[in-house]
Amino acid sequence: MQGSFDRGSEGFREINVTPLVDVMLVLLIVFMVTAPLMHGGLTVELPQTEGTKAEPAPKAAVVTITRDARVWLGDEEVTAAVGEALAADPEAHGPGGLRVRADKDVTYERVAQVLAAARAVGIVQIDLVVEPADRGPG
Repeated sequence: MQGSFDRGSEGFREINVTPLVDVMLVLLIVFMVTAPLMHGGLTVELPQTEGTKAEPAPKAAVVTITRDARVWLGDEEVTAAVGEALAADPEAHGPGGLRVRADKDVTYERVAQVLAAARAVGIVQIDLVVEPADRGPG
């Protein structure tokens, strides 16, 4: 009786880390899968052009026009009232102005409507955001 009591009171001499490693590997896989999905903003396919890379402007308002012609100001959809939303946005009237990100498949007419709405509310600094074209093998 005394011998079994002594054996039980010794406790564990080693920590089993296998469950800890299993949990850490599962968490690593979850983070690797979800990290690309956590980027901010809307996904649009920007048109490609050749040219030099522009220096980043001061903080600017960003308008995104999606493939289905919906218009977003930052993270808020403003399709029905583009002009009113731009008029109320202080960043659009600041030194950075307005950056327009339009999907390459959206119609020119829709882009022109957004640009006209921006001009109508007094925004003078407007930049169109594009992707640099692949120059191919040089």
